Amino acid sequence: MSDTTVEILDFPAEGGFGSTNAESINHHTDHPLSPNSALNMSTEDLVGVVANFTIMRMHGFEEFLIKGDETSLPREIIEKVRIFEKGMDDLKNEVNSPDAVEKLRKISEKYQRTDDGQIPENLEELRRGKRRIIFDFDGTISDPTHRGGAIHDRLLAGSDPLDDYIGDDRSKFKYAAAEWVGLMNSHPEIFEAGGKEVPLRDGMIELLEDLLSDENCNITILTTNFNPFMKAVLSRIKGSEKIQLLCMQDEDMTSFVKGDVVKKIALNNPDEEIEYVGDGGSDFPALEARSVVGAYHTALGMSFDKKMDEETLAHLSFDNVVQLRQNLGMLSQAA
Repeated sequence: MSDTTVEILDFPAEGGFGSTNAESINHHTDHPLSPNSALNMSTEDLVGVVANFTIMRMHGFEEFLIKGDETSLPREIIEKVRIFEKGMDDLKNEVNSPDAVEKLRKISEKYQRTDDGQIPENLEELRRGKRRIIFDFDGTISDPTHRGGAIHDRLLAGSDPLDDYIGDDRSKFKYAAAEWVGLMNSHPEIFEAGGKEVPLRDGMIELLEDLLSDENCNITILTTNFNPFMKAVLSRIKGSEKIQLLCMQDEDMTSFVKGDVVKKIALNNPDEEIEYVGDGGSDFPALEARSVVGAYHTALGMSFDKKMDEETLAHLSFDNVVQLRQNLGMLSQAA
């Protein structure tokens, strides 16, 4: 890990772990970084302390954790969640309007298959025209062997360290995201440091750069990671200014509803053949758009791969970037 200069960490005098007094903390004005003095600390240690501070703060909302009563949360979080919800509702209404549904039906007709659970018979033909590859990030572009305690996971509103807070159904994700946005706005440099250091799959940068060099291929990265983190990741990829980045923003978490986002992408790019690459539970909603997706690429053995198997949906599994290249048709094209 590289070192970075950070401000000394300072915790509130009240509101320890699990204490309802933590509700008094304002997530827009109170932060674990105090301007009192400077301190050298590795990115990993810095993120760890900040993450633990947030765990303490979130677990302090005991009434919300136990009863699901959001009125026990700080007003700023509730207001931010309402903004998130409006954006997601507006998107859902847009892609499910009668006009949009009809357009999506017409787009789906270019894929020659008897049902939308199959890979189209004319996939190779479609690939010779305009195409778009939509990538998830965590465990897909990033190296899945570093999941868990790695610094990039500790910068996710929906992963470690807030899994216990969110729960298996992810119903509290928007509340965790609203809390985490306060930190993103006050200290984007922490997210940027994580994005510069997060390990990626071997050969992934080269794959993305090769795709970007194809004038007929466009790339979208669709993730619930935060903007400054992803901007730092993209800075490591040559030509990344051509990548469409859809991620968590200050007042926008529509990247959470991946099915609606993929439908919107199809509506905006009706002439493109779309393929989706993912690995985990956050990718499940993308299946809602399968009638307008030519192929799904799933990380072998991961939950997205298992989900496709369970629902007997055709997909292309990969265990490494070389296999992903082959599944995308890149090796055969080169030959």
